[in-house]
Amino acid sequence: MKKFFAVFVCIICFIFCSCTADTSGESYELTSENWHGVLKGGAEVSLSFSDNTAKLTLKSGEDKITIDGLYVIDENRFIIFNQEFKQSYNFDYTVSGDKLTLSYCGNQIEIEKQVEN
Repeated sequence: MKKFFAVFVCIICFIFCSCTADTSGESYELTSENWHGVLKGGAEVSLSFSDNTAKLTLKSGEDKITIDGLYVIDENRFIIFNQEFKQSYNFDYTVSGDKLTLSYCGNQIEIEKQVEN
């Protein structure tokens, strides 16, 4: 009887503790894709998320800057905590299909989902 009860408790625990992921909302759509764009002046922008880190790379000619670090996100804003520069960067965002609009300090750019080859 004790073995049956132990197995029963294990099965119940497994059922109620199964892992699920929230795959709804803009934050999931943003973090589950890689984003890339070329701006009017020729500058390139790429944004990707991995585990608990975000990486934003800006490249213009020979100049390149990468902002990466831990991030927090909600349905309309994310913050990257960059240890190298000892600073945090706040971005507002809107996902619309394959397009992402990023806003920082009143300036906006639009980039697209990166197509994997």
